[in-house]
Amino acid sequence: NEVKEHLTKTIDKCYNDFNYYQTQAGIDLISIAQDLLHQNIYQLWTDGRRMRHIILETSRKTEMKNLCEY
Repeated sequence: NEVKEHLTKTIDKCYNDFNYYQTQAGIDLISIAQDLLHQNIYQLWTDGRRMRHIILETSRKTEMKNLCEY
């Protein structure tokens, strides 16, 4: 949860105040995103200005449940 909160906070700061988006913030954001991608529980996407994340674990549980029902 701490990583998720930090990622969300950094993305919001960078999106709302482009002056804040400095090199260190970019490096921090990329390293956290890489960590989450290695855990395979988040999917990240961008529209060119924003980066969003989707929690995949819930959908995996739903997929597994659907497979077991058939």
